[in-house]
Amino acid sequence: MVIDASVLTDMFISERKRHDAAKKLAKHIKNQNIRVILPMHAIIEIKSAIEQERKQSSSTNLALDTFPEENPLEFKMVPIDDNFIADYFDKSIPHLRAGDLIYVLVAKKYSCPLITEDKAQYKVAKRIGLETYKIVEYLNTLNRAGT
Repeated sequence: MVIDASVLTDMFISERKRHDAAKKLAKHIKNQNIRVILPMHAIIEIKSAIEQERKQSSSTNLALDTFPEENPLEFKMVPIDDNFIADYFDKSIPHLRAGDLIYVLVAKKYSCPLITEDKAQYKVAKRIGLETYKIVEYLNTLNRAGT
């Protein structure tokens, strides 16, 4: 599974409107031992988003209980380097900002679901046939499946 930085940031910051749903997603991922494939640039995106939230709000709280030290999410980190361009790049994917494109490329390469709240990324990923969800959509599929 590939998770966009927007969703991971929702997991981390308790004041975000999608935090509770993102926390449920994190719990499901941990309980099912799902490995999250994460492009390395996501770490910078998440750090920037958290810093931006802190600048805009005097009460930004990190929800550290979402990822307790003894039970973190399992990540497969994907370096963004020369090999990435050779192994992942696909000219057939419609235009997206560079940071958003990387998640789509990774999800396509691994033929796995993409969870995102980014509207443009979601639209392009759906258009090219990727299994793509917003947080609540994914949780709803779990409810329908009884998991």
